[in-house]
Amino acid sequence: MGASAEHAVGQVLRDLRKMGHYGQVKVKMDQESSLTDLFKAVARERGNARTVITHAVRSDSMGNGQAEKAVQSIEEMIRTLMIDLESRCGEKLSVEDGFFPWLVEHACDLLNKYKVRNGNKTAWGILKSGPYTGEIYAFGTPVQHRISGPVQGGVISERWFDGIWLGVQFTSGEHIVATSDGRVIRARAVHPRPETVKVTRAFLNHIKVGPWNPSEVITQESVGKTAPMVEVTQPSQAVEPVPRSLRITEELLQRYDYTKGCPKCGAMKRGDPHKTSAPQHCLQATGRE
Repeated sequence: MGASAEHAVGQVLRDLRKMGHYGQVKVKMDQESSLTDLFKAVARERGNARTVITHAVRSDSMGNGQAEKAVQSIEEMIRTLMIDLESRCGEKLSVEDGFFPWLVEHACDLLNKYKVRNGNKTAWGILKSGPYTGEIYAFGTPVQHRISGPVQGGVISERWFDGIWLGVQFTSGEHIVATSDGRVIRARAVHPRPETVKVTRAFLNHIKVGPWNPSEVITQESVGKTAPMVEVTQPSQAVEPVPRSLRITEELLQRYDYTKGCPKCGAMKRGDPHKTSAPQHCLQATGRE
């Protein structure tokens, strides 16, 4: 068995455990030989837990309709996430880039948590007996994260680091964050960065760890300080200051005299200074506008 096949088998086994399937499992699939070989390998790895494999009738598009619909939903979600990420990144992205396996993982996670199935429940709701209430961000969002585990270096040590948000760990609810040096971190908490901090293809393609090897997703004990992300500053715009209105006082009137036709000056003469305001030509006459 090649390395890619081992990864596929490991992923299926993790997914079965994630969904709580430790006993007998019935698998229905089409008659593609590579898929049959995959689940035969899965059955061997499951040991005494029985795995029953059945096949749909050849060329029968409705024989495995629920699985076909699930594949279509995943493809649509991946396409949506890619378009959104490209629009925020400003660059054309590829399925060969280092981030893509994490995007696929996140697409499936979103469907499990938010796609309503028969019975008006999500897959997460059926499994966990309630809706998902955790935090979710757009894939690839620049964040500051606090790493899981005890903080190294004492009370004055830095707590928060820059990274890119990749999703949520299914069992623990920890955030999955990629760092600028290509590592992947399990974070206990995250905060999104300002919009001036942009995600780039170079950062996304530098990710060295995939979701098929969770042992490489590290915690506080094995991480050092990472380089901060570059913030794109917006050029300042020169704005003319807005002058404040002038308060007409008795002192100003004694200095500049009353302006003929000004309602404010007339009100001041009548001893009623608060009923009206001075027009522009009167304010200019004081030499203060």
